[in-house]
Amino acid sequence: MADFNLSGLRKLLPSRRPLPDHPMASLDEAKTLLWQMQGTDPRAAVADLTNWYRSFSIHDGFTPGRRARILLLIGEAIRPRWRLLAHDYLAPDDEPKEYRPGEQKLLLLMLAAREAETAAWTACFVEDAPPSRWLEENLALVLVRWTRALVLGATLSRMLQRPPGEGVWVKINYAFRRARLAKAEGRLVAAFGDETRRTSVRQEFIRGALIELASPDGLKARELELLFRIAGRFAATVQLTAAENPDAMYAVDPDTDTGPVSLLRVSERKPGLLYFDMSNCIAQMRPYYEAGRSEQATAPDARFGSVFTVREGSSMLKHALDRWGSHPPQRKANRLSMRGSAKVAHGLERAQSLCALYDQGGFSAGDGQDDSAGATAPADKGMRIAFDDKKVAEALTTAKVARESSAQMLDASTTGLGLLLAISEARWAKVGTLLCVHAEVSNDWVLGIIRRARPSGKGLTVGVEIVCHFPQVAWLRIASSERELVWQDAMSQERSFDTHFARAILLTEPPRELGAVGRMLLPPGRVRPGSGLEMPLAAGRIGLRVREVQNSQDDYARVTVEWVPLAARQDGSADEAPARKEGATPAREPEAVIVPDAAAASTADPSTAAEVAGTRATPPALPLDQWRLVDHDAQAAPPPVPRKDKGAP
Repeated sequence: MADFNLSGLRKLLPSRRPLPDHPMASLDEAKTLLWQMQGTDPRAAVADLTNWYRSFSIHDGFTPGRRARILLLIGEAIRPRWRLLAHDYLAPDDEPKEYRPGEQKLLLLMLAAREAETAAWTACFVEDAPPSRWLEENLALVLVRWTRALVLGATLSRMLQRPPGEGVWVKINYAFRRARLAKAEGRLVAAFGDETRRTSVRQEFIRGALIELASPDGLKARELELLFRIAGRFAATVQLTAAENPDAMYAVDPDTDTGPVSLLRVSERKPGLLYFDMSNCIAQMRPYYEAGRSEQATAPDARFGSVFTVREGSSMLKHALDRWGSHPPQRKANRLSMRGSAKVAHGLERAQSLCALYDQGGFSAGDGQDDSAGATAPADKGMRIAFDDKKVAEALTTAKVARESSAQMLDASTTGLGLLLAISEARWAKVGTLLCVHAEVSNDWVLGIIRRARPSGKGLTVGVEIVCHFPQVAWLRIASSERELVWQDAMSQERSFDTHFARAILLTEPPRELGAVGRMLLPPGRVRPGSGLEMPLAAGRIGLRVREVQNSQDDYARVTVEWVPLAARQDGSADEAPARKEGATPAREPEAVIVPDAAAASTADPSTAAEVAGTRATPPALPLDQWRLVDHDAQAAPPPVPRKDKGAP
């Protein structure tokens, strides 16, 4: 028998592609390396797996099938660590961190992991990639993983107020078109081994569209994560139809590079449009929303993994119902394009120093005469207010305008503004931030709240809701429900000024009759529903009661108050405050400073009277009923007390 030529036979057989020069060149090597990471700290493990993702996005020695199979293994390994990081961000110490952002470093780490994963999956679908039978057989699973990573990466970018990755909807639409071409867009698969709910490419595509349709630029970090979960929960109930539905409000064209759009912006119905039928989705969401209304508001919400409160879950479900319904909310007034510069300042403390001052009097303490009216009015014996010089205050305000941050105006209406902020100067800008805006065409500061923030290559575009066109600052005295105990305590020990008084920004005129209400901004935590307030004026005092408090995670709380007779609070004062003079309007006055009465101080304690004669840093230990109201422009002594940074003496 002739010798068998094995080398010649090998030349005739199809050559097998050599393994790439990579530590995870084969499935066995990948499983071994991933197994060695067991017991590693979750943060360190996610960082290492992110580097493995990056290596697969730049190494070109893998076939699409081999690359995809190893990426699936890395995804299974990173998932349990990812859940631990998400739990640490949303509910540290197993307590939902309601309406408060978590640790930003965790978001940065998770965003880096998702961006590396999407880049690695993209490498499986490059144009010159060789065909892979395994990839075609498992195309539905691969495209589900890729689409979910793209949608989650865009959501994390918004949570960090960063622009989504370049061409996100280009890739999402491509994945959906590829699945439709293979007739695999509706094939149900388990995205991960531990997932009991099966999904498909269509559902992941719809999830991304639902997030876009829910106005994500106006949501905060925790709300965006909750919206991602809600969209995934109800994506299967939404239908994509080629036929236009009369109730449809949104559509998407997978052949373009853009996401879903409102039909109000589509002038021509082109073939290929897919319409969103939300009727079944809304019908199933409503009982889901109603089920949480009977639960305790601050209890962990089991519907969303117990890392959110029931109040958060119900609020976001209502938000989604409003945006996905047949009548989504529209802008109250049309915006007009406007180009110009503006000055902006943020935070309650800065707003208090920039807004105009409410006229709380300006009369002589000796005889109780109102200098402006020339008539005798009942003087408030509980307070003594000295006003700064008006010209000096106006000069300081002009200087403050010059040193605030600059912004470019994009558009404006009676209810809102569009501003463009430089990224380097807008690190403070987040949804819900209180903002003061001074346009170059106006002489007044406008008070607003950031409702939308969208980063772009030019900067940060923010939409500002105007809450007051002419905000004014006033001092209020915070009363206690146990008034006698507070007064006894004040008699026995020294109380700080901030304990009893607060500086408020008035959004409306203070109510002065039964049934009237007003709105204002106060520091958070100072009042609660039912708390009593007093507003000292030259003609007396106005009694107020807090009706509603809308706290935020920022430095302010929106408070709704109603007028009440002072006798209703059992403080021993008059039955009601004198009515304001007809036709009188609040005047722009310099800021008020609270100082004690020297005569009252002398009767209380000799050492206290000596302190009042000169400038001092802290008020004396006087009962609060020995504070009176005085105008320093009318009297030369005592001099104004130097104010602290927060505006209080």
